[in-house]
Order: sequence, then structure tokens, then C-alpha cells
Amino acid sequence: MRSKSARLSVLGLAASDTPDPSSITSALVAFGHYGSFLGGFGLLTAERLLLKEDLTAEEATKLSFIDAAYGIVGLVILGTGYLRATHYAKGWCVAYNRCVLDFYAHSPFFYGKMLALGVLAGLSLYPTITFIKWAITAAKLEDKSVPLPALEERVIKRLRFFTQHEIYVFFAIPFCAAMMARGIGYTESVPMWAMALGAILPTAGACAYSVKAALADTAAWDEAVAKQLGQTEAGP
Repeated sequence: MRSKSARLSVLGLAASDTPDPSSITSALVAFGHYGSFLGGFGLLTAERLLLKEDLTAEEATKLSFIDAAYGIVGLVILGTGYLRATHYAKGWCVAYNRCVLDFYAHSPFFYGKMLALGVLAGLSLYPTITFIKWAITAAKLEDKSVPLPALEERVIKRLRFFTQHEIYVFFAIPFCAAMMARGIGYTESVPMWAMALGAILPTAGACAYSVKAALADTAAWDEAVAKQLGQTEAGP
């Protein structure tokens, strides 16, 4: 039977009873990255399942809290991802203790992952802006069990469109991560700025489209809510 040192050497690890603090930190950062990814997917799925045409004020408030948690988880994904790309795993300038490898910088799948994250953030802007508006309106209602006023089926369908496509984009992230971690597609023939530009432009487009649609719909929403609530207050 192999000794402990022999078994560890196969894995490229040192035979020591004391874990390397940097390895522990790397493991915790990886756990935070993977855990936040799973949490984000769960929260996004919850948003998608809760959307319906006859939302009450209480349910609208719940959606806004879920979306806020989704945003926090997204920041954790970005933060831990940055640490893994620069300091741990096959980090930008840490791999092999040299600053010449730039493992991720020359991986098209790395920029594909950044593109997926950027588009995901862009698509999420429409639901976020809409849910904030809903929460503000819900806070003005005394009875939280009543349906939200002036809620249009068109807006619900658009929200379902955005959240459903966010779920689709989510699946591209682990695919790109698995490919880039194994060096598949690694190339130095394509300039880094060109690959980065390929991620930035679609992200900017998704953000612009999402914000424009959200502002247009929320403006119509404000007008319809003011009219309906005004009629209610003026009623017998």
C-alpha cells in the first residue's frame, strides 16, 4: 500500500500534517464561488416561479426581497471570481509563481464567461427596476393581500421572458468555466483587447435594452397606478 507522501505526490501535494493556509483560503474562496452560483440560480428560479398575473402587494414585496438577495449573491460571485482569477486556482499572475502565463487572459472561454455574466447582469436590470417600483406601490397599500393595481399581463410576460433567458444564460457559465479551467481554446494569436471587446459590447447592449424597456414600462405603470388609486380615493 502506498505511503501518505506517495499518495499526496500523485496529486501534486506536499506530505504535511499541517494544511497550507493559502490552500485553505483557496478552498474557501472556491466554496464561496460555487455556493453563491448555486444560490443565485435558486433565487432566480424562485423569481420565475412566483411571477403571475394576479400578484398581491405582499407577493410583490417578497419578489423585491428575493431580487435584492439575488443581487447580493451576484456580487459574491464577482468578488470570489475575481480572487480566483487573480490569486487562486490558475490565477492571472500567480500560476507557477510567475507573471508570464496569464492563463485566463488568453482563454476565449474566460471572456465567454465574462460575457455570460455581463449579459446576465444586463437582463436582470429590467426585473430589478420593475420589482422596486412594485415594492414602492405595495408599501402604499394598507391591505397587502389585494392584487397590485394596474398590473398588466404584458409586463408579466416580459418579466417571464427576461427571467427565463437569465436561466438559459446561467447554464453557459459552468460550461465556459469547465472549458477554460482545462486550457481548451487557449490562444495567444488573438489580442486580449479583441476578446474583451467581444464581451463588453453585448453586455452594454443587454444593459441598454433592459434599462430602456424598464423605464418605459415603469413610466406607464406610474401613470396607471396614479389614475387607478385616484379613482379609488374619489369613489363612494
